[in-house]
Amino acid sequence: MKTLRVALALVPFVLAGVGSPAQGAEPRNPSRITTLATRVVDRPGAGEFHRLRVAGGEPRIVRDGAFGDLGSPGRVQRRRSLLYFAHLTDAQVADEESPARVESLDRLDSGIFRVAWRPQEAFAPFLLDAANRRVRQLRRSPSVSSGGARARMSLLATTGDMIDSKQRNELVWLRNLLEGRRVEPDSGKDGQQGCSAAADTDGSGYSGVQDHDDPPADPHFYDPADLRGAWDEAGWPAYPGLMERAQRPFRATGPGVPSYLLFANHETLVQGETAAIRQFEDLVTGCLKPRGFDAVSHVMSGGDPAGLADFDDVMRVEPDLGRRFVDKAQFQAVLAEGRQRDAHGFGLVDPGERRASRGTAGYYTWTPRPGVRMVALDVAPEGASVGNGGAGNIDDPQWRWLRRVLSGADRRRELVIVLSGSRLDGLDGTRPDEAAPPCVGTLRFGHDLDPGCDLDSRLSSPLHGGEELRALLLRHPAVVAYLTGGEHRAVPVRSANEKRGFWAITTAGFAEYPHQGRVLELMDNRDGTLSIVGTVFDIAAPVVAAAPGTKARKLDPAGVAAVARTISRNDPQADLEWYLGKPQDRNVELLLPDPRR
Repeated sequence: MKTLRVALALVPFVLAGVGSPAQGAEPRNPSRITTLATRVVDRPGAGEFHRLRVAGGEPRIVRDGAFGDLGSPGRVQRRRSLLYFAHLTDAQVADEESPARVESLDRLDSGIFRVAWRPQEAFAPFLLDAANRRVRQLRRSPSVSSGGARARMSLLATTGDMIDSKQRNELVWLRNLLEGRRVEPDSGKDGQQGCSAAADTDGSGYSGVQDHDDPPADPHFYDPADLRGAWDEAGWPAYPGLMERAQRPFRATGPGVPSYLLFANHETLVQGETAAIRQFEDLVTGCLKPRGFDAVSHVMSGGDPAGLADFDDVMRVEPDLGRRFVDKAQFQAVLAEGRQRDAHGFGLVDPGERRASRGTAGYYTWTPRPGVRMVALDVAPEGASVGNGGAGNIDDPQWRWLRRVLSGADRRRELVIVLSGSRLDGLDGTRPDEAAPPCVGTLRFGHDLDPGCDLDSRLSSPLHGGEELRALLLRHPAVVAYLTGGEHRAVPVRSANEKRGFWAITTAGFAEYPHQGRVLELMDNRDGTLSIVGTVFDIAAPVVAAAPGTKARKLDPAGVAAVARTISRNDPQADLEWYLGKPQDRNVELLLPDPRR
């Protein structure tokens, strides 16, 4: 009977997405909809294609010895919440139909080219919507404070790479997803004047590498309506009309709390790798999409996109001016047009820094709760080239601003959480912003002809990297956490005597399986210590995806997200162990000395 009771108890978790209550409803015990209660794991069975099921949860691991023995009995009964918030990162909402995508490089299957294409990338808006739905359901904390109180969520923090390729339409989709508005994830609708090459597609509404009816067909890519080659042999599911379903508009849920963005390499560079030049913008708004190595090489070397007409490995697509690039000032303006009054954080940029940078400064600070300060950095390189796009740094004007902010926080005895688009050990970029294309002063689409040029006239050098930033943060006792994206990880960063410091916390990049986020709560234990309580959550979507063969038009947004998660689990190039991290990095309580005492 016990086995039967357990099985029956798991039924709502399976059908509704790991215990989802009704949309927007807050459960009495929020921990039941986190990985403390249930996890999504592989379902046993034959075949190469892995399907998913629900398993038992993971306990919270207390890490109280990083800064000496800080364990204190009774702290749960004493502690009070200082700030409770959610963290999502690296969603890479992508226009997968964009001519600027270089999916053909995915065949190289190494280094940065491993992520030139993902089989689930067309469904990124639906996955992020399902994550926002879970955030909304976690508006009360899964952890309790003194007297059994549960804190209310203050905000959703993101740490970069939330779009794929600095395109305006991607940014509008992201803004609308975060604000609970209508999202239209299709592109190729607003035709460019003078574009003579008509689209050569099957009229399905989707035009890209995952439709074998759009010539030239390439079985390297998964087409859910036409399984070929290795996809068919490995038992991948067929879903007629799935790629077309991914283009249909839907009403987003939104997280229900203010959300904050920052600049990282994908917000600043084309596909996160190289500065935007006029030839790339001609390509992204035009009619021809490179599909093979020769055509891609022509584009990557700055060749005229019109010359693609002479290549065989090119497909014709509908043009779209909405795909145009945005510079840093335009990026902030698009967000200012939304419903969140502070432009998702960019309205908080210091006016002096904004003027001095000619509107490009994207670093800012604010106090979401009394006594707690958050600092959003801009570590994105502007003078990048292919192969070093992810290598960020902090330019000198921002460095001077950061020192002033941290010194002020020390004086006010605040606690500081730093948000960044790169781990400390990833801030090793040596190319200054001045290495970006020079600005020519002629405008097109409201920005310079080379939209990746360096508009900030201030000298970026000397550049400041991860080791220097680590030392700076350690010099300021106010800093308690450095938050970024990558894999689930929690690492103590200690002073020379190892008695104080801060926690470097990363949450897994959302573009890859397992598509998880984390809620974090800063607690005052009232005994001279602080706790940062982290809890991992899954998206609010069914764990068991629709049966193979299901017509995709029948799927609601949560059903699309469920299919996308299962597809993502089976991406042959995914590094599952890296993103998942280890148990001591997922559901955690991280103790450190209270610097105010």
